[in-house]
Amino acid sequence: MKILLLAILLSLSTLFAQDPQYSLIDVSQGFAEAVAIDINNQGQVVGLGITNLELGFSLAFFWESGNTTIISPGTAIAINDSGWVLVANDQGDSLSLWKNGATISLNPIPSNTYLATLEYGLDEVITADVNNQNIVVASFVDLSGDPVLGYIWQNETWSLLPSPTGFDNHAATKINENNEISGFYWNSSEGIERPLYWQNNMPFSFSFHGYATSLNEDLTLVGGFDSPGQAGGGWKWENFILDTLFTLLPSYDINENSTVIGAGGELYQDGNIYDIESILDSTGNNYSPIYLIGINDADQIAAWANFNNSLRAALLSPKILQLTSPKAGELWIAGEKDTIKWISSQVETIEIELSLDNGNTYETFEILYPASNLQYVWDIPDTLLSRKCKIRITDESATTFSSESDSFKIKGYYLTRVTPAGDYEKFVPNEDGWQFGNSTANLWPPQWWQQFNYTGIDPITNKPYPFQFIGINNFTHPDWQLWVETFGTNQSYWSTILGLYIANSVKRWNSFRGIWGGSCYGFAASSFLGFNYKTEFLNKHPGISNYTNIFELSITDSIRKIINHYYTHQQSQSDANNWAANYNNPPITTLNQIKQMFLSEDTNIRTISLINQQPGGGGHTVAPFKVEEYSNVPGRYRIYVYDSNAPSSDTSFIVVDSTLNTWVDSLGLGWAGQIGLFLEQPITNYLSTPVLPGGDNPIASVRGGSLIEFYAEYNSEYLITNTLG
Repeated sequence: MKILLLAILLSLSTLFAQDPQYSLIDVSQGFAEAVAIDINNQGQVVGLGITNLELGFSLAFFWESGNTTIISPGTAIAINDSGWVLVANDQGDSLSLWKNGATISLNPIPSNTYLATLEYGLDEVITADVNNQNIVVASFVDLSGDPVLGYIWQNETWSLLPSPTGFDNHAATKINENNEISGFYWNSSEGIERPLYWQNNMPFSFSFHGYATSLNEDLTLVGGFDSPGQAGGGWKWENFILDTLFTLLPSYDINENSTVIGAGGELYQDGNIYDIESILDSTGNNYSPIYLIGINDADQIAAWANFNNSLRAALLSPKILQLTSPKAGELWIAGEKDTIKWISSQVETIEIELSLDNGNTYETFEILYPASNLQYVWDIPDTLLSRKCKIRITDESATTFSSESDSFKIKGYYLTRVTPAGDYEKFVPNEDGWQFGNSTANLWPPQWWQQFNYTGIDPITNKPYPFQFIGINNFTHPDWQLWVETFGTNQSYWSTILGLYIANSVKRWNSFRGIWGGSCYGFAASSFLGFNYKTEFLNKHPGISNYTNIFELSITDSIRKIINHYYTHQQSQSDANNWAANYNNPPITTLNQIKQMFLSEDTNIRTISLINQQPGGGGHTVAPFKVEEYSNVPGRYRIYVYDSNAPSSDTSFIVVDSTLNTWVDSLGLGWAGQIGLFLEQPITNYLSTPVLPGGDNPIASVRGGSLIEFYAEYNSEYLITNTLG
């Protein structure tokens, strides 16, 4: 009897995404002819063999892993998962259990009887079985030849199984681990069999003509039809529903996966019926016809077949080749190693292939690889990029037998977006950055700033600028109008009608403005918005023409204003909070955050800023798009960036040494440090109106000490002293 090996064969019936394939092992070595009768979940086979056809007596045998043991004269009828074999002598008047030379006698058998051999399906069959509790069922016939009755042996005693009312014969065929028993019953006068099963020692009978040959732990029964004057066939009874499976010969056995074998060589699996010879590889050549007799939970089958006019016992083992890794939706990292894993049986070598287009085309990258290794450590090329990857492994001896993984993803540490077609698309500086550089001529030319006149009329209030604006040059950057557009009139004026300004806003503008020194912050932010939020970006800024790639747009007054608009965002409360939270991050933290951002498909990406740690200060904001480790210095990385100072370059980078936990720019700035390299706020923050800080500035906590917030006007001098002077 068989039980489900959950730890090893979990849902094994789901492994076959294609037709199953089998290989054949002849287990008849040493015999002139042999018949396999049963198999357990260890793949051990028992049966009977004949060494001399002229003498004709049979020998019970036990086969395991190519080795045959002769138990005794007689027949090995059944084997349980512990390796106990039910053995009958040739006369049928003695039964025993055998294991590795040890025996348990089941004698005496019921008095005045001998073991019944009943004809159904293939031939005359001994109906007896043993489960894993060493409980035995068998059918015995009276010495007079009638009746046949089923018995159960437990606690060293044979007990008669109860018969359906009004019937004088019944036979037991199989017993499961719930001690439920399959069988059939009939009247001697009628001679027509009907199936039944015993549960809790009570018979439950069927009215149709036939017999039950086996059952599993779910109380699914199988058997054959036996209607007078009609052809036989195989059936399955499950959840009180009777289904016909086979047309000629009976269903003979069922396992815990509900795989059913038919005596005529049929296999029923997952709703499909296969002729065993059609799914047998070359090891089964010239074995025909093949009769199936027992199946275990690994779908291994005990069988007998004709080979060169000789009856042979055979073990049929399913060829298993099933990928278990990668799994659906997983992300594997280009440039690193990952492990392809599979389950395999009866396969020698495999070919391994990769598809980047969801299985439409494949490219081989490994051949003649031993399937028994069950895994392949793959050094993934750093050039691979796809959301539609599949791995396929193929048995090189049977090229139609393969396994294909579910779709998974491969990408390296590279900034990408997902296209409407579901593919990755890289950020490329000379496509997704601005084509023009971060220069005065582009961002703050005289012909632009000459329009501003802080001694005249404020175009927003249509009133003269107040005294706070006296002495402010028109070239100061950013201009007041842009400040108001960025933060809104509600954060800039108490009343535009009355010309009342919010002093805090004016003071903050005065402390921020000055001679134009670059708009890098705006370049980086706007390029990322244009890459991942094109629709929102265009809706927010109707002055920008529609584009395929933002690089195709030349500088215009509208674009100049937009870049400076995002430059001005850095005075927001959210930017101050971000600075306070991240300025002191060590470089390795920032590096890991960038790497994780690149692996994610989250569109809310972030630019990075680097702050000069030396006297003189200064800062620069760039858009990161790739991380690459030095091939000759492990732990040292390049963070490639779109740098507005070199707009079309894809070789601008910052170096992070994860061992020393330091950063050095290679942008021509000459900056380095152990802090001051950090991610800016998420890019979608720039799509809404920023909020000016109110009260304490959180940036002060970065440097330590108490906060004094001081608004210094451009080109002024101040002296700050403590209480001691």
